[in-house]
Amino acid sequence: MKFSQNIGVLNGFIRITAGLTLLSWATAKFTRKQRKNSYLLIAFLAAMKVAEGITKYCPATDLAESLIQGRNTDEKPKMKKMIDLFVPKIQENTADESGFGQSVPDYNQSNENGFTDN
Repeated sequence: MKFSQNIGVLNGFIRITAGLTLLSWATAKFTRKQRKNSYLLIAFLAAMKVAEGITKYCPATDLAESLIQGRNTDEKPKMKKMIDLFVPKIQENTADESGFGQSVPDYNQSNENGFTDN
């Protein structure tokens, strides 16, 4: 996978400045309240913004551009690939007269012994 710069110089400086500001704030808060993991999450996100500003590459911007431009016309878009990877396929059931799928047990039918489950 080839990475190319997709944000400008000014955007990079803004990301570095905001990222370092949030990183210093989150680490200062985390040193006092170590039980709150939200500060650790903010510190990781701020460090990611600093890295995006230094490399001038943002994965979210790249994903949005590829979805809007349809850069990969012969392949599925990247987001669709990620969704297909993590979300299981849902089998479509035909609905019976009650509106439910066929996977809903029918308690009016007899079981394997010939008895009903009422």
